[in-house]
Amino acid sequence: MITHLVQLYKRKTKTNMNLSEINSNDLQVVTTEVKSNCFYQIGGNEITWTYSPPKSATTFTTDTNSHDWTAFGLYSQLNVNTFTTTTSNGGVSDTAISKIGDAYNVHGMYVGSIDKQAFRASIYKNTKLTIPITGGTGSLSGLTSLNLYTTFFQQNDSTSPCGIGPCSTYKVDSLQSESLQKATELAGIGYAYDPNNNPSESTGGEYRSGLLYLFSDNIEWSGATNTGTTWSNGWSGNSRYTFDSGKLAIFDGNQHNESVGVINLDSGLIYLYHPDIVDNFNTSLITGGTVATGATFNTTDLNMVARDTDLSTELQININLLPGLYTESSNQSRLDAKQNGIDCDGLVKLTEVCLYDSSERLMAIGNLTVPLTKADSNFALLKASITMDGGVKTSPCDDGRITYPLPN
Repeated sequence: MITHLVQLYKRKTKTNMNLSEINSNDLQVVTTEVKSNCFYQIGGNEITWTYSPPKSATTFTTDTNSHDWTAFGLYSQLNVNTFTTTTSNGGVSDTAISKIGDAYNVHGMYVGSIDKQAFRASIYKNTKLTIPITGGTGSLSGLTSLNLYTTFFQQNDSTSPCGIGPCSTYKVDSLQSESLQKATELAGIGYAYDPNNNPSESTGGEYRSGLLYLFSDNIEWSGATNTGTTWSNGWSGNSRYTFDSGKLAIFDGNQHNESVGVINLDSGLIYLYHPDIVDNFNTSLITGGTVATGATFNTTDLNMVARDTDLSTELQININLLPGLYTESSNQSRLDAKQNGIDCDGLVKLTEVCLYDSSERLMAIGNLTVPLTKADSNFALLKASITMDGGVKTSPCDDGRITYPLPN
């Protein structure tokens, strides 16, 4: 921990160091979140796909891709039974995520891994994934591609206004990821619910699972209906649910919807588990690798349109310069002036600061953007910021890929 500061010019002569201890109240760790300024395309060559076999497959115990099922907590029979038991008995077999159980037992699933160069810290909540399909029946008959969209589950207060007026946002607009516990943690996936850390002030008091589910306009449970809005409605909107009336999913009940997959926003892993997708995923269009070792596609056949966010954490320090301190300098030009009879110790321009730990070991050197002029009899406040992680990285919007402007 940085506990002391000293004017840079003093570090050369330790006996003259004018150390001043920094009060813990003057130290603050701040995390800044920055969203990309556009939607951009992630190409088919930037998402690597593997196939995870179902438990019924003879290769289940020997295929390394079987480990992907642990993302859903499917590593014991007790967890598996959650997906074959109704909600009235504590399971999820009659909910929007029931097809995870079908995939595990019979169909398997496809897992896509987004190249880390295609996003920074996390993927933003509004995303469209286009995949190639073939041989589908029913509503998928004749289709060669399928669009999948992220959305949130409807909760009691999802559409409660956060303000007054026609431009007021809804509570759902402020969510970072799916906050419905029974759709995430209680089903064995997502970040843990921790009253001390998650929810937190940084998430606006909402539980953050780190997940978002995917839905398709062409795949619905027979009890649900697409009357009115669809999953595609306003998918790219900056606040899609408020201004574009984007559709929210229903988790359970007679009108529950069927999710087709889920995205881990922080890791960039995509899990597609709905049988209509798994059984019709067009792997004949693979351009590199295999689904056993990792396959990629042409961007025309498979792509993703997304925004991303980046996080940067920095230590902010308020340095209080008291009267009578930091008024002398070992700068050679200043020393030469004093030898010529020019006494200007009453006024010093600070250009650099050294930060030391409690053992007087140098931890950091800071350069002031603008020199700070301090008179001997005056107080002065110096604010220092130390980036802990390299700062905000360059957005994928700026690396030459296809981009789409944000809506007005």
